[in-house]
Amino acid sequence: MIKPRNILVIRLSSLGDVILTTPVFTALKKLWPEARLTVLTKSQYIDVFYNNPQVDEIVSLGEGESLFFLARRLREKKYDLCLDLHGNLRSHILSWLLGIQVLRYKKDSLARYRLVYFKKRTAPLNRTVIERYLEPLSRFSPAEFDRQPRLYLKPEEVQWAEELLKTKGYLDEDHLIGINPGAKWQTKIWPFSNWLEFLKMFRERNARLLIFGDKKDQSFTKNIVNAVAEYGVLPVNLAGVTTLRQLFALVAKCRLLITSDSGTMHIAQALDVPVLVLIGPTVPEFGFILARERDRVLDYNLPCRPCSLHGDDHCKRGDQLCLASIKPEMVFNVIYKQLTELGIRI
Repeated sequence: MIKPRNILVIRLSSLGDVILTTPVFTALKKLWPEARLTVLTKSQYIDVFYNNPQVDEIVSLGEGESLFFLARRLREKKYDLCLDLHGNLRSHILSWLLGIQVLRYKKDSLARYRLVYFKKRTAPLNRTVIERYLEPLSRFSPAEFDRQPRLYLKPEEVQWAEELLKTKGYLDEDHLIGINPGAKWQTKIWPFSNWLEFLKMFRERNARLLIFGDKKDQSFTKNIVNAVAEYGVLPVNLAGVTTLRQLFALVAKCRLLITSDSGTMHIAQALDVPVLVLIGPTVPEFGFILARERDRVLDYNLPCRPCSLHGDDHCKRGDQLCLASIKPEMVFNVIYKQLTELGIRI
């Protein structure tokens, strides 16, 4: 293959999957330092690549934009290589319309669906999504690529977060803990009663709590905050009131994030913040859960797991037992140990 000079990388959605593409840009710059790198994603995710030193240009797919119109826009930029990290019908059509060489990652969809519907585990599921993203590039170099996802904050964004925390009376960042109760799918959300019992354990503890989420999480997080206030626990509810970049800056200030299986989990990991992830209907074998040395994953084995690839609106059993079985005291004990290992006492 002739050394590419102008490369397009496609990953349209969703937030966590988009964040997990960031090691690919580091690898591409390592392979071809002089190449110009462009990312194509949906407009709501362009902030993931803002200030990334490896990304030269960000192109967004507009809401309802025709693929043919988009392809015409992209052809004017004269790319000589396309890396398709989405692998769906839309990205296949788009890359075909560009008329250039295309590298695609293997989604291992068949192995995933065998696990969901027949509970059969096969070898391809031993790889993380990042490993799958990097695999098309392995033919060009025998060296291992860096697999750490990264987000890049600007100094003014860090300063904004510091000033906001000061207005909330949060001066000691060593005891700042992030809580992300929500998720895109209802079956991924730890039950309200579990969150309530867990947060009550912070009574008279030396910890400061920030609650994160998007606009659809606001009612759920508001109910949690109101319920625990009766016990003297007063987290700051920031669900749905920040931009994506502001969320990045606030998560970066946390010493630990307790979260559902969600995009916010990947935000924390890309900012090198340790996480405790509570997972239910899915399983780590799908490759979306990156369990690093300082991270912890809590789940509960049931014969019906996994029941879906990404989650669902309703539990097929009707009792959401996979998550309900993760007890609040289990979660508190794990995060207490995590914080102790970080030299933090609460």
